Amino acid sequence: MKTKSEQFVEERIERWRKLHSVIKRIPAKKLSREEIIEFPSLYRQSCADLAESQMYQLSPDVLDYLNSLVGTAHRYLYTFPPLKKSAVGRFFKERLPGIIRRHYKFVITSALFFLIPFFAALISVQTTPSIAGSIVSPDVLDAMEANYAEGLSSGRSVMESSYATSFYIQHNISIAFYSVAAGVFIGLGTIYFLVYNGLTLGAIMGYVSGRGYSANLVEFICAHSVFEITGLIFAGAAGLFLGYTILDAGSRKRKKSLKAHQADFLTLICSAALLIFTAAFIEGGVSPRPDIIPVKIGIVLLSILFISAYFFFWPRLDKKRKQAA
Repeated sequence: MKTKSEQFVEERIERWRKLHSVIKRIPAKKLSREEIIEFPSLYRQSCADLAESQMYQLSPDVLDYLNSLVGTAHRYLYTFPPLKKSAVGRFFKERLPGIIRRHYKFVITSALFFLIPFFAALISVQTTPSIAGSIVSPDVLDAMEANYAEGLSSGRSVMESSYATSFYIQHNISIAFYSVAAGVFIGLGTIYFLVYNGLTLGAIMGYVSGRGYSANLVEFICAHSVFEITGLIFAGAAGLFLGYTILDAGSRKRKKSLKAHQADFLTLICSAALLIFTAAFIEGGVSPRPDIIPVKIGIVLLSILFISAYFFFWPRLDKKRKQAA
């Protein structure tokens, strides 16, 4: 007659062997897709087996074996290798700039949904100022007019600049977050936010310009606007990409479709976040300064050069270089 330990082992030994086999091949990175998916489940089941064997006080050899098996599996499942400098370098050299080239259709679509309403509102409000009140709250328009009526102040203190930078990061990131998150509504929510933000910004700029304060407005926004607007457009592209992924799941389940595209999705978000963060720091520390107009012009030119070179020209050169090699 079999002992309780023998019967326990016999019923579960195949699962343990399978987990042991997976663990042995992890260092060589020879796991199949099915084994990678199954690994967490095998680990959880083996943990339950260990708890049950301890409760029934099975033989020490069974307990020792399971302790070793579960401990090794836990280390591989929850301990991540240190981030290598080469991996970080490849991300910023290849993956991040290449993401815009791979998904340029979403970037162009996002730009059109933002810029067309922006210029339509800007031109319409300059032509017919009364339209502005139907797009933006009159209180907001009055506040914007008051802000730009007297030009820029003598600059901000370090504390004021820090506070302003924090506010701009929170504000801009929240706008970008809404644009991305709204993509779950098959992209329609993202389109709404892009159009809404374009109309609002265009109406405000048209109104302030129509009141005769365009020089003050341009002096304040020029330094940070390139990074900020590009970042918001990239965030919109991420939202549209998310919506397309959900809509075009095809025969795959939506969860699997999202998982298959999550690397590109997260990289798009990363590109938007980097630009928005940079814009917030410029807006908090440089934009309010009235005495550094040449510096602001230089930042505008460098911003355009950087975005064009890094996100659009560099991937092409890198691709040609790889083909030549």
